[in-house]
Amino acid sequence: MAEANAADNRQRVRMLITGYYLQLHNLRNQERVFDENIRLTETLIAHTQKRQAEGVVLKNDLTRYELQMESLKLGRTQVQNQAKIVSHQLLTALGIDKDVTILPTEAFEMDTEKAEKAEKTEGTEAYWQQAATDNAPALKKAQLGTEMSEQKVRLEKSARRPTIAVVAEEHLDGPITVEIPNLNKNLNYFFVGVGVKYRFGTLYKNNKRIRQARLATE
Repeated sequence: MAEANAADNRQRVRMLITGYYLQLHNLRNQERVFDENIRLTETLIAHTQKRQAEGVVLKNDLTRYELQMESLKLGRTQVQNQAKIVSHQLLTALGIDKDVTILPTEAFEMDTEKAEKAEKTEGTEAYWQQAATDNAPALKKAQLGTEMSEQKVRLEKSARRPTIAVVAEEHLDGPITVEIPNLNKNLNYFFVGVGVKYRFGTLYKNNKRIRQARLATE
């Protein structure tokens, strides 16, 4: 169970790191979108200023675009700050020096032949369902928990059975000091025995425990 818990924790950390990385990738994409919109807005503002100088547009039109520019800059700043937070969380999860900067890649490389093979043999739902059943730590923990409960049922049942003990001893004593005068002789004796012990109280007490263990197993 300890090994299953460790595997479960390891899987959770992997999913946590993957989530941080994908979130960082998403934020970087948002930042590029803001940069492009800011560039387009700058062009629009410059064009509007020329038209205002010609008397074609009003000052309000230029002000509206300038407000739009400030809103875009604010949005980009918020995305950048969020990316710094996520990057810090990712570095902490990886145990890497905080001075390192992580830049998400644009594409995930995959060998074409392996991709086609995976699509044929590993692309079915049945394959992934079986893979999850065989490797999922949560299912492994559940299976081990059932086995532990079944073992507890057997242990509770065994408490209702008699305890049998086998003993064997051998002694060599001498001289004999309990006699007057003392006897300068040695005595060697041994015995073998079998003991049986049975607790009648278990007939009443363990029935409840056995039922509890069976319910836990179910």
